[in-house]
Amino acid sequence: TVGISAEEQQSIFRVVAAVLFLGNVNFEAPPGNSEASEVVDSCAPFLKSAAQILEVDTQALAEVLTIRTIRTRGEVFKKALLVHEADETRDALARALYGTLFLRVVQRTNQSIG
Repeated sequence: TVGISAEEQQSIFRVVAAVLFLGNVNFEAPPGNSEASEVVDSCAPFLKSAAQILEVDTQALAEVLTIRTIRTRGEVFKKALLVHEADETRDALARALYGTLFLRVVQRTNQSIG
């Protein structure tokens, strides 16, 4: 366990599970709108599980993955992402979560041996 408490181990497992669930989320263009994306219905349980693990609202997570929010002075614009852009956003989120987790595990391991 290299000095990582049981509580921290559970947190690590939760982040890994969230990353795996996110990897199962796929997107498609809504009917009649090829300029947007939405979570494929069969992937909704994976999105819900990832959101629960990350302790965020499922709809908010879906929106973050499929809509770009642009803030300017005093205004907020929302632009739907294309399917490939939603895929890239999902992958970026998964990489960020896993990368942060990896750095934390390395840091804790170095603390325990150094």
